[in-house]
Amino acid sequence: MWKLSPKSIAVLGVLLGCEIILSRFLSISTPVVKIGFAFIPVVIAAVLYGPVWSGVIAGAGDLLGALLFPIGPFFPGYTLSACLSGVIFGIVLYEHKPGLLRSLAAVALSLTLCSLMLDTLWLLITT
Repeated sequence: MWKLSPKSIAVLGVLLGCEIILSRFLSISTPVVKIGFAFIPVVIAAVLYGPVWSGVIAGAGDLLGALLFPIGPFFPGYTLSACLSGVIFGIVLYEHKPGLLRSLAAVALSLTLCSLMLDTLWLLITT
C-alpha cells in the first residue's frame, strides 16, 4: 500500500497539481457559494489508489493551495475537512464496481460529514 512505483508518484503529483489549479483558479466564487470541480482529482485518486492517498491528495492540495495562493487566513480545520473528504471517497469508491448509487453515497457522506457538519464547526470557531 505504501510502496509506490515512479509512475504512481507521477500520477499522484499530476492529480495534486490538477486539484490545486481546479480549486484556486478554475472555480466560480460568489459571496454565497463556491462552484468548482476540485473534487475530480480527489475522486480519481480514490478510485485508483484508495483512501490514504486520496486523503493525502485532498489535504496536501488544500494546504499547498492555501500557502501558495491564499484566499483568506489559513485555518487547519478546513484542511482536515478536505483530507477527511478524500478518505471518505476512498473508502466508498476504492476496489468497488463504480455505479450511480455508490457515487451518490460517497458524495452524500462527504457533503454531510465534511461540508455541513465540520465546515460549520470551523466557521463557528473562526468567527
